[in-house]
Amino acid sequence: MPTKKTPTAKHSNISGTANLKPWQPGQSGNPAGRPKHRVISEDIAEVLDEEVSSGLTKGHKIAQKLVAMAMAGNMAAIKEILDRTEGRPKQAIEHNGIDGSAILLSLQAQIDKVYRDSDLGD
Repeated sequence: MPTKKTPTAKHSNISGTANLKPWQPGQSGNPAGRPKHRVISEDIAEVLDEEVSSGLTKGHKIAQKLVAMAMAGNMAAIKEILDRTEGRPKQAIEHNGIDGSAILLSLQAQIDKVYRDSDLGD
């Protein structure tokens, strides 16, 4: 037969709903707020800003290499440059009803069927 557990000292001080409202009105549970930047992004930006030669940064050298690859016909480099400069193209989404007809017509047909099959149409 299992023995009944007695509350530990940690839990014995909790009474009723006292622990359900740990902060006073207007008091934040996270006063510093969400971090503004990801640490890794800041580190990468710092490294890319390092100068490598004749006033060029690592970021600039990477950009030069990416453009050179695109000029050589590398489609991945071309796509990356276009995505970064022009933005990704919008994806077209086709909206059709169940049978391929326009959604509004398909919806109206379904509503009509409900009325025909029920007593709502009388």
